[in-house]
Amino acid sequence: LVSKPAFQEKAIKAIENLALKTKNNKTAMLVGGPRVEPGKLYNSFFLLDGGEVKTYRDKQCLPNYGVFDEKRVFDKGIPQGPVNFRGMKIGLMICEDMWFPDVAETLMESGAEILLAPQASPFAGRKREERLQQGIARVTETGFPLIVLNQVGGQDELVFDGSSFVLDKKCMLTCQLPSFEEVMISQNWIREGGYWVPQRS
Repeated sequence: LVSKPAFQEKAIKAIENLALKTKNNKTAMLVGGPRVEPGKLYNSFFLLDGGEVKTYRDKQCLPNYGVFDEKRVFDKGIPQGPVNFRGMKIGLMICEDMWFPDVAETLMESGAEILLAPQASPFAGRKREERLQQGIARVTETGFPLIVLNQVGGQDELVFDGSSFVLDKKCMLTCQLPSFEEVMISQNWIREGGYWVPQRS
């Protein structure tokens, strides 16, 4: 569907409508969706704040194995720096971007303070442990805390297990959400000694 212009237009319009819900400046959102340029289609994440789409980041590592065929569908994003959000510099690693060190290294060198990895990572044996090990590797390399937010539920023949988690800059697990269950939490972050620190939940 994402290859069809009509679907792209509806998805983009839905993102713009979501942005309107942030007019009160109390709430902001990061949401995934397609981003279109002439002759190009990107798998992207958008920052919605102040009633508008503030900025975006494009996925750089496109998997082309197993159930994934993203190289056929999407164009590869270029390396980009962090998203500036209300005094916090958030380094976005979209799904597969977290599984290789290059994207995190670029974000570290360009001033990120915290890493956020939205995922659509389907369930498989030991996948939860593999995600955690990849997260620990990125935190170890950069010294930044990391939020991994994984999809939950079914889509066609795929099942996504959720199992989202947060690591602090010492690789300590400060939050672990359950598998196969929709959960909504809030977590407070404070700046301490020049670093963003998640409060344990």
